[in-house]
Amino acid sequence: MEKSLETTVVSLLVELLDLPSAEPNDEETPIYLKYVIRCITSCVRHQSGIDQLCMHGKGTHQLLRLLQFLRDEEIVANTAKILRLLLRSKQVSENNLTNF
Repeated sequence: MEKSLETTVVSLLVELLDLPSAEPNDEETPIYLKYVIRCITSCVRHQSGIDQLCMHGKGTHQLLRLLQFLRDEEIVANTAKILRLLLRSKQVSENNLTNF
């Protein structure tokens, strides 16, 4: 896992999070989104994965957009888990403190 995180795997996965339409719904939810979210969830269990996700400009925005539009339980649960791991991260906490 560490070797794969040395590359920009998380950035590549975040690029796949673009939703196909402006307001997707359950019938149009592509199956690949479940797999992408699962992979990102695995990556952010390591600090290097969190670092990559924090460096990617639209990563958090895309995750919040998924929570806003999709109702698939697995996607919502894993996306919430990713956000929770990000918020617990020391790096994100320090960045948020300096922004305020």
